[in-house]
Amino acid sequence: MTSPNVTGSVQASATTGTSLATAALNVTATDQIVVIVATEVAVGTTCSVTGVTATGLTFAKRWANTQLDTGSLPIRTECWVAPVPSAPGAFNQAITVTVDNAVDSLQIVAFGVGGTNTANPNNSFDPNSGLPYYSYEPSSVSADTVAVTTDQPDDLLLAVVWRRNGGTALPTGFTNIQSLSTFATNFLRLLVSYQVVSAKQAAASISSGETNDTQMIFVDAMTADFTGSSGSQAKGNAYWLLSP
Repeated sequence: MTSPNVTGSVQASATTGTSLATAALNVTATDQIVVIVATEVAVGTTCSVTGVTATGLTFAKRWANTQLDTGSLPIRTECWVAPVPSAPGAFNQAITVTVDNAVDSLQIVAFGVGGTNTANPNNSFDPNSGLPYYSYEPSSVSADTVAVTTDQPDDLLLAVVWRRNGGTALPTGFTNIQSLSTFATNFLRLLVSYQVVSAKQAAASISSGETNDTQMIFVDAMTADFTGSSGSQAKGNAYWLLSP
């Protein structure tokens, strides 16, 4: 069976406010829309996504994580997913993200994925219980590395990296979806990339790609093969959070 594929992408960023819309994401032959959001707010405050909206779509939160960087600035990363009606189908709409606190940095990467389970879109992610794998590196000593195991062959691996002050290096073997930074230096940079695999992964080592700054990596996997009778976009039929 053929692995899922990325059908198109957009990005958006802001340095203030509580809401941000992307340009229209114009894709065809698409089953799922995936939205990655990264926020940075002032020391001692918090920020969470309160909604991801687009005409004709209903988004669910797959995972979220909050981590303090070395300057104690809270950086939150979230993944939201929505099935495209009558998939595989076309989608050509802006996507709006709303958060619950004014940001210093808000970054969005939205993209389409085709080739997943259209009979049951809740089974579009590899069911391995460890996904998404993640690692945080608070220093500039080494890259973040995760050991990724999947339960299905023919997966689309998704790598989400945020880093401070760093460049645009991607995990080895991964292809860029979108890379962005609100500021040229000293502030948050979000990078989203993918790799197509044709066999189950067994503790496959995936590195964030740089060693020169505070950074974090998440690796998730979408699949064409999972046809179980039950499943969910969110882990365990409930919204699985790495941390509140």
